[in-house]
Amino acid sequence: MSDSEINIFVSIAPSHNRSFESLLKTESLKGKKILINIGNYEYSPRMWDAVIEDYSPMRNPSSENLLATILFQLKKILAYKRIISSCKKKIPSKGYTLFYCNLEDILNNFMFFRFRKNLQEERILVEDGILNYYEYKIESPRKPNFILKKILCWFLRVPYKVVEGQLSGIDRDDVQKQFVRYPSLALFPEKALRLESDIIDFEPSEDSILFIGQDVLANIVAKQDYLDGINQIIEKIQENCSTASKVHYKPHRNGDYKIAEELLIKAFGNQYELVIDERPVETILSNIRPMYIYSFFSSALFNIKLGAKDVDKLKVFSLPINQVDNLVLNLFRKVDIIVMK
Repeated sequence: MSDSEINIFVSIAPSHNRSFESLLKTESLKGKKILINIGNYEYSPRMWDAVIEDYSPMRNPSSENLLATILFQLKKILAYKRIISSCKKKIPSKGYTLFYCNLEDILNNFMFFRFRKNLQEERILVEDGILNYYEYKIESPRKPNFILKKILCWFLRVPYKVVEGQLSGIDRDDVQKQFVRYPSLALFPEKALRLESDIIDFEPSEDSILFIGQDVLANIVAKQDYLDGINQIIEKIQENCSTASKVHYKPHRNGDYKIAEELLIKAFGNQYELVIDERPVETILSNIRPMYIYSFFSSALFNIKLGAKDVDKLKVFSLPINQVDNLVLNLFRKVDIIVMK
């Protein structure tokens, strides 16, 4: 590990704080540990020497409304601009190690490519869900999103570099380490170190069913494909649903969860319950106590299977939608996630 005097961790999601703190429990880092916490997400104060925070709007509007999407992105970039200004004022000008998650994100991108670049001593990738296990690049259907993002960043004077290769940056020579939960299956396993999974301790109930939403998919795939996927999962849930069952739906932090909720209410009526909680789903399972867990290809499925204390009691299901990379499906099968067809 680097002997830098400062270690900067860039978080844009609750799961990032959780992963960073798991890393700090097992790695002995010299110098200050600074958390950049753009979403004001929950963290353990005792583990950090300094925390730089700001609030960024995280629930993306429907991609069908271009004006709403532009306004959302502008608000988000302004929040990033504020936190970048705070970093320049509050972080000492010394050599540092950067722990980041995803170069698609504007804040991670800026810190990686621009922030006191002459003082960067090491760049270390930390797992951002399943994105570290397959080829994650800018595909043609999504190119307009990146062009829009770059234009808006230029307008607000926040430099943004469009990445040509892996959006994780793991294919770059200047990224020599990544912390992931399953090193042997990661892209570039020779660069991979183990990120330990926290123990998830809860007693599953056969009357509790959890659907982990990926509402952001409504902005990525064709709307009808998304609706068909929701209905397929509902049909699978009904196979394990009795009159005593409670069906819980926890939305993703991005996207419009009303689309899924309408279908779930129609299918389950008063057996349905919406779970609005910004914390990672892994941290609230003791409240829900599900025996059956469903999603599309949420990273949470993977984390739950690796961390659950009573993992043998759980039935975890994934429904691939569109062209999910076979490396992801292989990863899921390795940890006994049931891949539905």
